Amino acid sequence: TVNADSAFAVGVHVDPAVLTLVLVDVAGQVRHRQQLRMPQTAGPNELTSLIAVSAGRLIREFGIDQEEVAYTLGGPEC
Repeated sequence: TVNADSAFAVGVHVDPAVLTLVLVDVAGQVRHRQQLRMPQTAGPNELTSLIAVSAGRLIREFGIDQEEVAYTLGGPEC
Protein backbone atom coordinates (compact mmCIF):
# COMPACT_ATOMS: atom_id res chain seq x y z
CA THR A 1 0.00 0.00 0.00
CA VAL A 2 1.26 3.45 -0.94
CA ASN A 3 1.24 6.11 1.77
CA ALA A 4 -0.29 8.94 -0.26
CA ASP A 5 0.93 11.54 2.24
CA SER A 6 4.59 10.55 1.97
CA ALA A 7 5.44 12.77 -1.01
CA PHE A 8 3.85 15.34 -3.28
CA ALA A 9 4.37 17.06 -6.62
CA VAL A 10 3.43 20.54 -7.70
CA GLY A 11 2.68 20.69 -11.39
CA VAL A 12 2.73 24.05 -13.14
CA HIS A 13 1.22 24.69 -16.55
CA VAL A 14 2.06 28.02 -18.17
CA ASP A 15 -0.46 29.25 -20.71
CA PRO A 16 -0.59 32.75 -22.21
CA ALA A 17 -3.87 33.45 -20.38
CA VAL A 18 -3.78 31.18 -17.29
CA LEU A 19 -1.21 29.82 -14.86
CA THR A 20 -2.37 26.49 -13.41
CA LEU A 21 -0.84 24.90 -10.30
CA VAL A 22 -1.80 21.38 -9.21
CA LEU A 23 -0.83 19.64 -5.97
CA VAL A 24 -0.72 15.85 -6.43
CA ASP A 25 0.07 13.19 -3.84
CA VAL A 26 2.36 10.23 -4.50
CA ALA A 27 -0.70 8.04 -5.24
CA GLY A 28 -1.60 10.36 -8.11
CA GLN A 29 -4.61 12.03 -6.50
CA VAL A 30 -5.08 15.73 -7.17
CA ARG A 31 -5.27 17.41 -3.77
CA HIS A 32 -5.71 20.96 -5.03
CA ARG A 33 -5.93 22.84 -8.35
CA GLN A 34 -5.46 26.59 -8.62
CA GLN A 35 -5.73 28.81 -11.67
CA LEU A 36 -4.41 32.36 -11.82
CA ARG A 37 -4.79 34.91 -14.58
CA MET A 38 -1.47 35.55 -16.27
CA PRO A 39 -0.26 39.13 -15.98
CA GLN A 40 -0.21 40.51 -19.52
CA THR A 41 3.12 42.27 -18.99
CA ALA A 42 4.93 39.50 -17.10
CA GLY A 43 8.46 38.87 -18.25
CA PRO A 44 10.51 35.77 -17.36
CA ASN A 45 11.62 37.13 -13.97
CA GLU A 46 8.12 38.16 -12.93
CA LEU A 47 6.68 34.83 -14.10
CA THR A 48 9.32 32.88 -12.18
CA SER A 49 8.54 34.89 -9.03
CA LEU A 50 4.80 34.35 -9.47
CA ILE A 51 5.30 30.58 -9.81
CA ALA A 52 7.63 30.40 -6.80
CA VAL A 53 5.34 32.46 -4.54
CA SER A 54 2.19 30.63 -5.64
CA ALA A 55 3.73 27.15 -5.26
CA GLY A 56 5.20 28.07 -1.87
CA ARG A 57 1.85 29.36 -0.66
CA LEU A 58 0.13 26.18 -1.87
CA ILE A 59 2.43 23.79 -0.01
CA ARG A 60 2.31 25.93 3.15
CA GLU A 61 -1.51 25.96 3.08
CA PHE A 62 -1.49 22.17 3.12
CA GLY A 63 1.21 21.97 5.81
CA ILE A 64 3.57 20.00 3.58
CA ASP A 65 7.30 19.86 4.26
CA GLN A 66 9.24 21.46 1.38
CA GLU A 67 11.54 18.39 1.34
CA GLU A 68 8.57 16.19 0.37
CA VAL A 69 7.74 18.14 -2.81
CA ALA A 70 8.88 17.66 -6.41
CA TYR A 71 8.07 20.19 -9.15
CA THR A 72 7.07 19.83 -12.80
CA LEU A 73 6.56 22.53 -15.40
CA GLY A 74 4.73 22.43 -18.72
CA GLY A 75 3.48 24.86 -21.28
CA PRO A 76 3.30 25.65 -24.98
CA GLU A 77 7.09 25.97 -25.32
CA CYS A 78 8.11 23.03 -23.09
